[in-house]
Amino acid sequence: MVPSPVTAHQGLREATIRRAALLAELKQLADTGRGIECIPLLVDRADRDKAILALHVWQADQAIFGSSHARACKHLAQTCDWCGTRPKHSYGTLTVGWLLDARTNGARLLAWLTALAADPMIAAWAPEPPDPYR
Repeated sequence: MVPSPVTAHQGLREATIRRAALLAELKQLADTGRGIECIPLLVDRADRDKAILALHVWQADQAIFGSSHARACKHLAQTCDWCGTRPKHSYGTLTVGWLLDARTNGARLLAWLTALAADPMIAAWAPEPPDPYR
């Protein structure tokens, strides 16, 4: 049985509202000094609500870290380079579902978090260069 167009549209609308509510919650946590809770919350919600898997990663980056669309896409480009992947379209189309894909065993999530940590606009951390004398 095929759902009616009205029912399908209603489901899409409800999923969009849940994604928007999560983005607002992530932004509020980040703005109130509780940003450390944002990534675990995002992963937990994606596990419990499949609609969150369709959330674009750049939107989460923007809500949590205040990144522009271009800077968030730069983080995703670095993530793809490190993981040896290329998106079918643009970096802006990558979703939380892509980021958390279980087939990568967390490699994409780790690469994205490392790209965020290496951005001087977000964190003052830089990876140590290799020591040739070790």
